[in-house]
Amino acid sequence: MAELLDPSHQARLWVVRLDRGALSETERKQLRQWLCENAENRIALRRARAIWQSFDNLAAEISEGREIVCAELEALINAEI
Repeated sequence: MAELLDPSHQARLWVVRLDRGALSETERKQLRQWLCENAENRIALRRARAIWQSFDNLAAEISEGREIVCAELEALINAEI
């Protein structure tokens, strides 16, 4: 990762990489090294993962809400037929 990026930005990049699947051995080493550099990096990664998880939760809630609305609309349509 570029040294010029602030820890929050680097953490967001790591979260995206982690979300896409298993890291390569090289990536795991890079992440481990970055996390060991200082506590700020570890805190930034924890925060970025929490935000990412909240987006996943929100997406699930939206999807669930959409399914409920569609079912209710279908029931209304069927009741009028």
